[in-house]
Amino acid sequence: MHVALAVWHQGDLEKRNGVKLTWNLLDRFGATPDAGARGLAALEQAGLVSVQRHRGRCPVVTINEGSDKV
Repeated sequence: MHVALAVWHQGDLEKRNGVKLTWNLLDRFGATPDAGARGLAALEQAGLVSVQRHRGRCPVVTINEGSDKV
């Protein structure tokens, strides 16, 4: 839940669907790095987000169309 709130909040602030999911952002929403990874995987598996991962960088999360109506 914390990860979803962080992604949607940051996307709304930036007025775009793709956001960089930083540890600082997760921390502001009360999620640990491990919980963030699990939450992001769950959101991705549910089809709510798409994730671009690169070694050594924060993942870039794209909110899929129609996900804002959930």
